Amino acid sequence: MTRTTSLLTLALALSISGAAFAEKHATTKHSTKKGWNTAMVTCPIMKAKVSRAKAISVRTKSGKTVWVCCKSCIASAKKLK
Repeated sequence: MTRTTSLLTLALALSISGAAFAEKHATTKHSTKKGWNTAMVTCPIMKAKVSRAKAISVRTKSGKTVWVCCKSCIASAKKLK
């Protein structure tokens, strides 16, 4: 009886600590690094400076990711090498 109680207590403790660990990491985003959203990028089409949080990411022909300032720049950015 004592052994069963000990095993159940251990299993409960491990499951609670595992759930707390998983919840902490599930809410953490990689984009919340300090300064990531406040970084300024330059649109390769209009040459306008825009914050990365408001910019639109686009893949070029060569697979490189560039950031553009508006929807009208997306088609031109996709044609870049």
